[in-house]
Amino acid sequence: MRFTYHALPLLVMLALPGAAAFAAQVAELEQVIADRLAERHVPGEMIWLETGGSRFLGLFLAPAGHAPRRAVILLHGLGGHPDWPDVVQPLRARLPQLGWATLSIQLPRLSPQASHGDEAELPNRALPRIAAASAYLSGRGLETIAVVGYGFGAALGARHLDNPGKGIAAFVAVSLQIPGHLVQAVNYPESLEAVTVPVLDVYASGDSATVLQQAPERELWGRKNKKRIFDRAIIPESDAGYHGRDDDLARAIAAWLDANAKQESEK
Repeated sequence: MRFTYHALPLLVMLALPGAAAFAAQVAELEQVIADRLAERHVPGEMIWLETGGSRFLGLFLAPAGHAPRRAVILLHGLGGHPDWPDVVQPLRARLPQLGWATLSIQLPRLSPQASHGDEAELPNRALPRIAAASAYLSGRGLETIAVVGYGFGAALGARHLDNPGKGIAAFVAVSLQIPGHLVQAVNYPESLEAVTVPVLDVYASGDSATVLQQAPERELWGRKNKKRIFDRAIIPESDAGYHGRDDDLARAIAAWLDANAKQESEK
């Protein structure tokens, strides 16, 4: 599969001649998000990545003062965007201060008219984007790449990493949760067992009922794979959005990545 990428100073609306109406609606939704983020002058570089003949947005932010060697691919939750205010934006900004560059990517959006069947196709559309983000970072000289997903983004991250050879050093799942009708589409919870790199399951002490209730199941499946690490971190005195505990979340993730995300030559 071939990936291309471009750093663009301005966002330009693309015409989509011949595209199906549904695909055009989805592309327009993603373009609106990109335009609004551009208007806000969000920190970092606005990067356009491409896969499968369509482009998508990424926000890249590097540690100040030196060329980065380590990076995190950030995956937002269902219906989110690369600068989502809960979890994603704080991690995007804070992790570079802790030595990890961040590339937060736009996962596929759905038309308001989307059916459950359309939603079930999300993994097939999302996984190539994660691969394209990894290829971009490798091409930029990043030597150690991790994936950090939030909510449904964490489920997609696990699905992406459920077989080896992806060039990813570690995986962090933050408040992993999945709508019931999408469980089969992301092969959950079996995907947690299948992930071949070190895994950290993070959630808040005051997280959603679903995240808290499924914690034992995540641990059960995560620990079935004895060939790699599975750890858990609970952020105390925190709600599901980690409000007021963003720094604690970022520090917990960075410290764990420092210890467990290793290049192949270091293993």
